[in-house]
Amino acid sequence: MQMFEHEKIRVGVGIFIQDQENRVLLEKRRDCGLWCFPGGMVEAGEKIEETASREVKEETGLDIRVTGLLGVYSTTQHRIITYPDTGTFRLIDVVVSAEIIGGKLQSSPESFEVRFFEGNHLPELLPRAVQPIMDALEGKRGVFS
Repeated sequence: MQMFEHEKIRVGVGIFIQDQENRVLLEKRRDCGLWCFPGGMVEAGEKIEETASREVKEETGLDIRVTGLLGVYSTTQHRIITYPDTGTFRLIDVVVSAEIIGGKLQSSPESFEVRFFEGNHLPELLPRAVQPIMDALEGKRGVFS
């Protein structure tokens, strides 16, 4: 495991959303050109559900209701992240499921595109998103990885 002199840990929330046809909502990220479910970092004083709702609204234009906890992903593989504005940190992802309750699907400045995909025809995924998405598609809940 790679260690840093003052290792920073950030908590992110990934939101797994399926439409009425059980297709998965993904966004093609501008920072890397890969696909991932909507999500982002928890802000100070924010509940996980609030982060999920805020991030989905910002990134997709949709309003959601969190329906459950799918898992917590903390293995270090693909979770040491470096961003120019925040530096290097270890990411722990809390992945939740959610249902759409309103809004209109649209991409954001953070995304090239947002759309729904059949579970067996997924595009190239961001490496740290592969396991959570596969687990969710397999119906796994309460995963600790």
